[in-house]
Amino acid sequence: WAKLQGQDRGWTCFTENNIFGGVSAFKNNYVIANAWYATHLWQHYRYTLDREYLKRVFPAMLSASQFWMDRLKLASDGTYECPNEWSPEHVAHAQQLVYDLFSNTLAAIDVLGDDAEVSATDLGILRDRFAKLDKGLATENYTGYFGTAIPTGSKILREWKYSSYTRGENGHRHMSHLMCLYPFSQIEPGTELFDAAVNSMKLRGDGATGWSMGWKMNLWARALDGDHARKILNNALAHSNGGAGNFGACAGIAEMIMQSNSGLIRILPALPSAWTEGHMHGMKAVGDVTVSIDWKNGEATRVTLTNNQGQTMRVHYKNLSNAKVYVDNVLTEVAVKDNVATLTGANGSVVVLDF
Repeated sequence: WAKLQGQDRGWTCFTENNIFGGVSAFKNNYVIANAWYATHLWQHYRYTLDREYLKRVFPAMLSASQFWMDRLKLASDGTYECPNEWSPEHVAHAQQLVYDLFSNTLAAIDVLGDDAEVSATDLGILRDRFAKLDKGLATENYTGYFGTAIPTGSKILREWKYSSYTRGENGHRHMSHLMCLYPFSQIEPGTELFDAAVNSMKLRGDGATGWSMGWKMNLWARALDGDHARKILNNALAHSNGGAGNFGACAGIAEMIMQSNSGLIRILPALPSAWTEGHMHGMKAVGDVTVSIDWKNGEATRVTLTNNQGQTMRVHYKNLSNAKVYVDNVLTEVAVKDNVATLTGANGSVVVLDF
């Protein structure tokens, strides 16, 4: 399918495809799907730290990168851009996907070292394209064209780089230019881009069908707004929607209780106020850490982290300085700064945060 795009290297696929190599004619210019697929390969490694697995899947990541290394065009502003995108929202969308693909591929090369079979020429091109890539992360001032969901003049994420007259449809279920927030980790709380993304979500509204309900639920969880995420969950589970949202809803529930996408393990980052008491046991965090959380009256009472491979763990919780910390049953003094603690231990060490 790369040759259908006039290219000699790499692989891609379109919006609708199957394991037998078949594709439909629907939106067959949506060639960014390869980058989206390849992100799952890297994410599997991040959660398992299985180097042999990464070695096996790396050729697919590199080949997808080669497709985009050859396809990108150098724009007049000195950045590399994805050509021939077919929808305003997909311009920022494609740039964010390629950024994640290149970032992950370079990180995989660092992990694999000599086991990463990549030529010096390709590595140089990849680093150059990544350094000069338009990230699809730009803001504009809201002028009121979609109503009063946010004040006029508020920062929102741009969906189209060059024209202020092309943008997503008001209230549309698609949030394609917000890949940067979920499923990726390209913007962090406390930044202008984060606030702009939240404003963009407010403008889109809560209307959705099927999978987009799952997406919006995860987005609001990443926005650290548990009550809004729960509202979308309730919409998804309404009888009229037939329980739409499926696995996206499961992921959204998980994101409300624990997040580790940035490498920082966030405890109860978006807990809905209605979920006053509960527990989650045995969820995997990035870095092969197994996490269990118990809470009551909306506050964590006990957090257990099993460090399966001796990795350094960074943990965030608003009341972390109030916890007694036990490492393998030994009470341990741990420094807490800005509600973050760095915890270390050997393979299989168990850290308990007792509140």
